[in-house]
Amino acid sequence: MKPIHFGMLLVPLFFILLMAIVTYASFHRKSGVTGLDAAKIQKVRFFKSEQKA
Repeated sequence: MKPIHFGMLLVPLFFILLMAIVTYASFHRKSGVTGLDAAKIQKVRFFKSEQKA
């Protein structure tokens, strides 16, 4: 397995991850939460919203 193939696989995955961070950053902007913080408390917010529902 050549390193080039592994790199070509990593590029799209990294791009998707970057887009996900940007999406969460803009989604949690109302609460004043940054993208990194949103990623850390993403699961906590999800469970809290599930309990309320």
